[in-house]
Amino acid sequence: MRGNWIFSAESLKAIEAFALRAYASIDALKQPSESVAVDAMARYVGDTFRRHLGGSWFIDFSDPKNAFYGLPQLKGMRGQTAQICPMTLASASTDRRKGDFIHTVFRNIEKRSTN
Repeated sequence: MRGNWIFSAESLKAIEAFALRAYASIDALKQPSESVAVDAMARYVGDTFRRHLGGSWFIDFSDPKNAFYGLPQLKGMRGQTAQICPMTLASASTDRRKGDFIHTVFRNIEKRSTN
């Protein structure tokens, strides 16, 4: 069971639960001292999406006005209709405080990939 759980859709809820316990607010998450932990969460989220939905990592430096300028993103995933930046998914989950935000985004993309 344990090996099947790693990088599973359900594990995204655990990552979000960790973020909600660790960070009382998005401002707490954005502290420079938290950059390593937030980067690790974003990498895990991104790799979970990529392993299930395909695609690849990229960083876009073409438009400094783009909200995701210079941030790692995913492209070419099955069912993808918008830019996906795992770093902003992690921060948005902390701000929204739902407990299943990242998982819901994943499931919505997954549903589109089968239609």
